[in-house]
Amino acid sequence: MSLKKTILFISLLLLPLIVNGKNIEIKGLSRLSFDDLQALTSIDLTSNKISNSELTVIVQELYVQDLIYDLILTEYEDRFVLELEENNLIQNIYFNNNSWVEDQILIESIHSKQSSLISKTDISKDIEIINMIYKSKGFFDVTTIAKLETFSQDRVNLIFEIYEGKRSKLNSIKFKGNKTFSGRFYLQTLIPKS
Repeated sequence: MSLKKTILFISLLLLPLIVNGKNIEIKGLSRLSFDDLQALTSIDLTSNKISNSELTVIVQELYVQDLIYDLILTEYEDRFVLELEENNLIQNIYFNNNSWVEDQILIESIHSKQSSLISKTDISKDIEIINMIYKSKGFFDVTTIAKLETFSQDRVNLIFEIYEGKRSKLNSIKFKGNKTFSGRFYLQTLIPKS
């Protein structure tokens, strides 16, 4: 769970209990309808007596949906306002500044795919995968940043900016405590013949 989600859930739990409840106003719907949103949660969104515990359930149920990318909750004296950011499909995936690893290897390794919905969880995992691929090639200072670029109203390009850093090199290998095999024997078995 991201830090933003954790803070939101904790703040919901710390809000004082509301005896009468409040209605909820939903903003940011463009492709989804109010009925679509109602289908995603077990709480009646038309109620004008939504309690904090019901609000917590609504937020949790909406956060796990792939159709919702992000949401912001604001509490006023008379109502809750839930601003939604609907999710988009990935049109293209690009990798910038990757001179040591081919795009095809990265595309095949990551979780995010073209024509799938954006997932913050998948993007975080993708960054870890890209960094691990680079570390396996000797790049220990690699940094990867994911960016979204609007392609159309419901599609985005996912761009991974990769900063490779310097490649580490092995200067020497020393074998200690070995009395049976020579260092040359070990080096011949470790280094593949071309």
